[in-house]
Amino acid sequence: MTQPEWGLLIVIYLFLGGLSAGALVISGLANYLGRQERYNELARVGAWVAPFPVLLGTLLLVFDLGRPVMFWKLFFAFEPESPMWVGTWLLTLFSIVSLAYFNLFLPERLRLWKPVKAQLWKNILAAAGLPIGVGVGIYTGVLLGAVPARPFWNTPMVAQLFLFSALSTGAALMMILVPRFSTAPEAEEDRKLLVSADIIFILLELFIILPYIIHGELSTLSARTSLGLILGGPYTLVFWIGVIALGLLTPLLTEVIELAPTLARRSPFRPHRIIEIAAGVLVLLGGFLLRYVFVGAGQMSEFI
Repeated sequence: MTQPEWGLLIVIYLFLGGLSAGALVISGLANYLGRQERYNELARVGAWVAPFPVLLGTLLLVFDLGRPVMFWKLFFAFEPESPMWVGTWLLTLFSIVSLAYFNLFLPERLRLWKPVKAQLWKNILAAAGLPIGVGVGIYTGVLLGAVPARPFWNTPMVAQLFLFSALSTGAALMMILVPRFSTAPEAEEDRKLLVSADIIFILLELFIILPYIIHGELSTLSARTSLGLILGGPYTLVFWIGVIALGLLTPLLTEVIELAPTLARRSPFRPHRIIEIAAGVLVLLGGFLLRYVFVGAGQMSEFI
């Protein structure tokens, strides 16, 4: 099998892009779910987070290209069938929308752009950010699937998996950050929503991973052989221990245990801060290792 050419910078780029996408989508949803100060902190923290991971990741990607000064040519080479060209414009649009949205959550004296109807523009940008954020989350998986010679990547389930992972890591980062920015009673509702959403996102990831493996085992010889990279091959321990056990099942279990008393007794949600942080860190670790496995294993797979 061939050795990987895409290295750690690409893994970081895909992870940071997904993190930003998840934060913007969750912030946009919180903006519309919020009524009478509800979910305001969640919308604000998501807006503050969203622009910067993707900007850092894009900067790393440009330098990884080998000739970073030629990056501008991607904007002018009209190639709508190229995932790289589409991604360039998608990331540019994401950056513009997320930065404008971030600006409106700053104190008014610090805003570079001060529209008269700030809340209206928040709603507009939140609405625009939802499909754009979903698009960026999916794109990080489509970028891999667009390489036809790698059977490990050649399924739409990779894009779906990366989207749900992006939403989960975005929720996990905000689980860590929201209590740092607010101790108001309303923040407990934000944390409850984040934990509930992350449980759903993790379950969706697991429901994609299982059919991904079953589909590969029942597919072509090339697909079955490529799955050997995570079923006894060099990425087995990282995938099953790092991604599945630590990155998905452990935080899922802890979040369910934290949420269960609230659902059973309808009591106020009082998460343990250390457990909350630990679950968030594990989800972030799992999201990073997921991309590490897929980037590395995908490049080592080949058609037989």
